[in-house]
Amino acid sequence: MNKINITKVKDEWVNTPPKGFNVNFEVYPTGKDTSFLYKWDFEITDDELRKEAGFDIIFYGGYHLDGRDLYALSCNLPIANKLVIAPPSKVKKTLHILDWGSKDEMQASEWEYLDENNAVKDNQWLNQQNNFGKGKFRKPTMTKIEKLSRDWWILKNNRVDLKDELTYHTFEDIKPPRPAMDFHPDNMKNLQPRSVSEYQDLITTIQFLIDKAIEDGRPTTDGAKPIVVLSDREWQGKHYDEMLACGKHTSKAFITHTHANVENLSWIEVGPNITDKFTDIELLKAANEDNQPENSVKPITKEDIIKELKIQVEMGGEWNTPEEKSRADRLLRTDSWGSISKAMEKWENDVDRIKKGLTPRINWQSKERKLEVGKMAKKAFKENTDTWYNPTPYSSESLTHDTNIIKPWKVWQLDNNVKNPPTKIVNYIYYSFDNSKTKFEKERGLKELIYDWCNERPDLDIDYIELHEYEEDIVI
Repeated sequence: MNKINITKVKDEWVNTPPKGFNVNFEVYPTGKDTSFLYKWDFEITDDELRKEAGFDIIFYGGYHLDGRDLYALSCNLPIANKLVIAPPSKVKKTLHILDWGSKDEMQASEWEYLDENNAVKDNQWLNQQNNFGKGKFRKPTMTKIEKLSRDWWILKNNRVDLKDELTYHTFEDIKPPRPAMDFHPDNMKNLQPRSVSEYQDLITTIQFLIDKAIEDGRPTTDGAKPIVVLSDREWQGKHYDEMLACGKHTSKAFITHTHANVENLSWIEVGPNITDKFTDIELLKAANEDNQPENSVKPITKEDIIKELKIQVEMGGEWNTPEEKSRADRLLRTDSWGSISKAMEKWENDVDRIKKGLTPRINWQSKERKLEVGKMAKKAFKENTDTWYNPTPYSSESLTHDTNIIKPWKVWQLDNNVKNPPTKIVNYIYYSFDNSKTKFEKERGLKELIYDWCNERPDLDIDYIELHEYEEDIVI
């Protein structure tokens, strides 16, 4: 049969489709894609075939994997093979390429697509089964997520003038106020993956506004946006009567306030009629999108995106895709994908090492490790008084001559009133990634730039000490 290579589809069919059928690219591929979701249209013009098929047009949906037969239909009906071998004069064939991604993503997308179209039961479809992708991670649909988040913004801001722009909700989903304590973390699972520091800052800001309202004689709920709650939802295999999607900072601020903990807060119900249209990760992403600049005094950060992507990978999904980059750029209003990618690659490396029974890469920026370096520097200076050891560790990829070497040395002199400072300076550096040392030491790299080319202070002798990358490297 006709074995089709993914590269052929990507490189050739985009511009030069095959002669035997039409190809319609509804989504175009990227460099990392290894599979695609498709639908065949068999438009029958031959009277005999049309009579046997019972329809003027027959469909078949599936996903294609590299090197597989493009006509490998999971159908044992004779009409299927007859449609495949029929010439264009009898059957016009069109291959619609609906989406691209990894094998698992497209298997899951196949299951969802066939399920939505009732393909197994509908006689107009040749599909006779739909089992392979069920339960697999489904690639998130960014447009759905954005529309749901937009609905929440319209309802939370009571923009009745925009009611025609609602996709999933109606204003009837805004429910009467209920006790703030109902939204306590002990009562509702929370979805938003925000960092602890941002969480505390937001609570402090909201409680300041509550105090100001009390002082001004206004209702403490003035300006408080409704809480968004998912109801009757199964989340990662466990059923929840209610889950808090957006508003944990608002609810927590009221719950922990000395006086306002008795307040009632309005809320938005997202029932099964809506949530059933979304996967777990899509709902999580929608909750995270609620922290866009126009929605929050503490807008979403790259750390929030990283935390979300880690959860997505743990669920079985991919993180390094064009769609995820585009979404991160949109939410952060800046190009932070480079630093996000580095953080994710480091995390994946740590996860892989742990699976092998090894330790993760040492985080020299943690509070404990910084203290450790400080003690190392103090001990080294005591033993070698002709050398100043910088007590702050620096990444090999961010080290600079002026900011990380000369400036700290001069600040140390001023802070300690040192009259005759040592002319030897040593920095502690660490490697954040597997290839960091190679990049640092390469020709015309940072090592050569900082330690060989910077001759502004030829009177100084500067050097560095490498910190261990892993605990296994440390020999006691």
